[in-house]
Amino acid sequence: MNVSKRVEMHFNRLIAAAEDGELDLVTSALLGQPGLVDAEDELGATLLHRAAQFGRASIVELLLRSGANPNRKDRKRWTPLHNASTGYEQHIPCMCLLLRAGSTVEARTTQLATPLMICVEYSNLAGLALLLGCGARVDWQDKRGRDALAIAEHVLERARGKSFVKQREDLAVMIEMIKAFMPRDPIV
Repeated sequence: MNVSKRVEMHFNRLIAAAEDGELDLVTSALLGQPGLVDAEDELGATLLHRAAQFGRASIVELLLRSGANPNRKDRKRWTPLHNASTGYEQHIPCMCLLLRAGSTVEARTTQLATPLMICVEYSNLAGLALLLGCGARVDWQDKRGRDALAIAEHVLERARGKSFVKQREDLAVMIEMIKAFMPRDPIV
């Protein structure tokens, strides 16, 4: 087996460890090779992207303390905050760590989606509330011309008639929250 194949296998194992929350393994790997904190997979995702996506707060904290960039973008221009926004309540600690480390709330993907739009797409009510509290805008549009309200209404429509009662309830609350944060026309 050539050296690059062994390195790739080692990095793939490290990604799996970050996703699974194996703090000891990730810690020892970073102690041995600090440069791994910036390594990326074939999609441009770093260990921080993957740990955030899987809601592994202890790994996210370790990577941030080790110098990981909270605003690093993958090939689709997703930041770790976008990845964490795909989760639910268990991802809020990751989102908080990323925001405290300077993650940009208005970062845009190649589809012009913000982390707030990702929260809406994934029915992440707690994430939406957190990002609204951090000043995220609800009126920006993605490449399809949809703002957060349009995305929420679309996701709610897709969930109608299905047995996703909790998702529909969360989306109804999200729609009201988004409406409350929509810019108002100036009073004349």
